[in-house]
Parts: sequence; structure tokens; C-alpha cells
Amino acid sequence: MKLQRMTWGRWVELLFGALPTLFWICCFSIYGVYFGGFLLWAYGMDSIPHPPGIPSFIGLAIALILGIVVAFVAIASLWITVLFGIEVINRHPFLRWSTIVSWILGIGLSFWIFFEEMLPMHKFNYDYLKTFVLFIGPASVGLKYFPKLLEGPTKGT
Repeated sequence: MKLQRMTWGRWVELLFGALPTLFWICCFSIYGVYFGGFLLWAYGMDSIPHPPGIPSFIGLAIALILGIVVAFVAIASLWITVLFGIEVINRHPFLRWSTIVSWILGIGLSFWIFFEEMLPMHKFNYDYLKTFVLFIGPASVGLKYFPKLLEGPTKGT
């Protein structure tokens, strides 16, 4: 695979679409994986008391770790798509389908974070704006490439 020639449009897609979200995921994942792993370890070692709500702690830890993994995979596939081009992704069936699945899971995760975690606060604060800005960049870049990704490889490539 060969990198595409970097045009102004690709730089904008990377700098405003994928880069801020990548920094946010990296910062969040350090604490999220540590916290989720600690919950799972403490539950396994019987270090924490087992009240009736303990399955919710395990579900929270697993959801946190899986959410971070899905976010990393979705952003990584977005970077690969922008850097190498949609034509290269479409030529490799495994890469194409893994990109489609990761983008669908990433969009589902961002909707879940926004509608399940942010909106129940019942008052506007800057977390709404921050979350919207972090999700609109990758979503807009992904929506630009998604129809071409669903079409599959064109004849002659």
C-alpha cells in the first residue's frame, strides 16, 4: 500500500476530522482502561464487596474497555482511509469490511455516548459542545467516504 498524495483537503480531513478525536481517545483510554481493568481485577480478587448491584460494575468495566477498543479501531480505519485512499481500501475485501463494521460501531458508540450519557443531564453545559465537536469531525469525514466504501471496488481497479 502506498500513501496518497497529501492535498489541502486531506490535511483538513486529518487535522480537523481525525486528529482531535484521536487525542481525546488517547487521553481518555489511559484512565478508562486502567479503571475498567481495576474493576475487573478487584471483582476477580474479591477485593471489593459484592453488593447486589455488582454486575452493573462488571458491565460498566466491560462496556468501557470495549468502547475504547471500538473507538481506537474506528479512528484508525478512518486514518488509513484518508492516508491511503478509498481505492486501496476497496481493493482488499477484509480491509473494506472491517472498515465498514468499525465505522458503524464507531457511529453507534458516539450516538450512545451523546444520547445516553450527555442528554440525560437535562441542562446545557459545555460538555454538549465538546462532545458534538469531537464527534462531528470523524462523522463528516466518514460520511464522505462511506458511500464509496459501500459501492465496493470499481471496475478497472
